[in-house]
Amino acid sequence: AEAYSDPARFARYLLHNVYGVGLAPFGAELSRPLVSRLSAIYNVTAGGAIFSGVIPYGKATQANFTAATSVALEWRLTPRYSISSGYNLHHLSNMSMGGSNPGMNSHLMFIRVARQRTKY
Repeated sequence: AEAYSDPARFARYLLHNVYGVGLAPFGAELSRPLVSRLSAIYNVTAGGAIFSGVIPYGKATQANFTAATSVALEWRLTPRYSISSGYNLHHLSNMSMGGSNPGMNSHLMFIRVARQRTKY
């Protein structure tokens, strides 16, 4: 009965602000031309993130794995510059390392401006 009245235990389930940093070193991107200056882009990334508190709640952990996939349309403005817009599904999960795996999905719309490097 004492475990059910522990304020620290229940604080893990309350809404809270946390800060984090992540790195997604694994990824791939595929671009397929549709018409003259318009291409479809498919992207996938994977990595990890660490936060100042548990994410998202409860028995979750501060350390999590991330995976994201994106689809977009890219318009080539000049030979060097392009702009794209698309959808990204981002998943955050601890793979049950904290006793449970609540996970969290984010659905994001984005606009990206890109500049090609000059060839050496």
